[in-house]
Amino acid sequence: MLLPDLQVVELVVETHDNKNDDAIQNLHALCLGSNLKADEARSLNATVLSNENTIEGEILGNSRTFQNGSSWVDLFVQDMHNVSNWDDVRGKATMLLEAFEKNVIDNSMTSKEEIGLLKEHLQCVLKDNNIL
Repeated sequence: MLLPDLQVVELVVETHDNKNDDAIQNLHALCLGSNLKADEARSLNATVLSNENTIEGEILGNSRTFQNGSSWVDLFVQDMHNVSNWDDVRGKATMLLEAFEKNVIDNSMTSKEEIGLLKEHLQCVLKDNNIL
């Protein structure tokens, strides 16, 4: 038996207004693949995954345009404004911070490559200067 993603579990519990029996039945349906409850649970799972992928795609797709800190702050504030509970806050903050970290690492790698190329160019210019 496969267990659903933690976000799916949280979403199922929230959609059933924290009524544990209903949420458990829905989760069983998801895990065991029974009739209508399974379709409903799969729909919830698909919704969570599509929302997560959309947000992650937006962040990764726009990470090149977020060169200054204020753009990242605006994105962070906008995403935090749309959250409904602390688990959402943690999840979105983690995702945003991971995207920010990836962006910083990518930019530092690019900078290191540029510095290496500039050093090589400087060496060539110095060599040409010595010849003259």
